Amino acid sequence: MHIASPQRLFVCFSLAKPQIKQTSLTQLELARALNTKARPVNQHNLRMTLGFLEKVDPTSYLT
Repeated sequence: MHIASPQRLFVCFSLAKPQIKQTSLTQLELARALNTKARPVNQHNLRMTLGFLEKVDPTSYLT
């Protein structure tokens, strides 16, 4: 029997295309200036996170 481990539940929203473009450019600039080993987040995965709610049991919420 597989027991699911708690997951972090968060609230977020998608970004508009201009916001994604600007955020991607900002990531590249910051990565070069702050951490040469940093990798930017893939544009497909960019979201604005409003907040993390808590760790929850995966069977207690809907996706």
